[in-house]
Amino acid sequence: MKKIACLIGLCLVASCPAHAGQVSSVYTTYDITKCKRITPPAEEFSGGFLCKGFKDNKVYWAEGDLRAGVGFGKSPDGHCSVQQSFGGFNSVDSKVEWRLDGGKPFATIQRWRVSYDPENADKIKTWLVVNRLEKNESCIAALVEGALPGANEKARAAADGMARSFNCEQDEAKVISATPTLAKDIMSGSPCAPD
Repeated sequence: MKKIACLIGLCLVASCPAHAGQVSSVYTTYDITKCKRITPPAEEFSGGFLCKGFKDNKVYWAEGDLRAGVGFGKSPDGHCSVQQSFGGFNSVDSKVEWRLDGGKPFATIQRWRVSYDPENADKIKTWLVVNRLEKNESCIAALVEGALPGANEKARAAADGMARSFNCEQDEAKVISATPTLAKDIMSGSPCAPD
C-alpha cells in the first residue's frame, strides 16, 4: 500500500507544471527623457535611446520618419525588432509587459498606435506587439489588433504559445485581427533578414 501511495505521489509531482517553470508577467515603464541617448539624431531620425527594462534586460527605442522601432535584451540596439515597424506613422507606449517562464523573460508585449489612413494620420488603430526574446536577439512574433475583445489575453496566449519556438529569420509574424491580414501588408522586416 505504501509503494502504491508513493508511486501515485511521484506521478502527481512529475505532472505538475509548476515544477517545470511558471509563466507570469512583470510590467516596466520607461521615460525617454531619462534614458541614455546612444544614437545621435540625424535627418528624419530622432535618435536611439537605451532604457531600463526588467532586471539586466534593457529597452532600446528609436524613431525615424515618425515610425518607431524597439528592441529588448542586454544589448538590444542592433536587434531585428528595432528595424521592424508598421508602414503607417506610429508611436509606442512606454509600458512593457515581460512574459516570464520561471522568472526568465521569453517575450514582451507592448501597445503601439498606428495610423492606417495615408490621407488622415489621426485615424489610429492600436496593436499589441509580441516580441520573442532570444539570448542576443529580439523580433516581432505576433501582432494582435487592440480593438479585439480580450486582446490582452490573446497577446499573452500568442506569447506563451509561439514566442519561444518562433524563428526570427524564417517565420513571418502572426497577425490576429478582425479581418484576415498578413504581417507583410502592415509591417516591414518580417521575417528578419539574416546578417
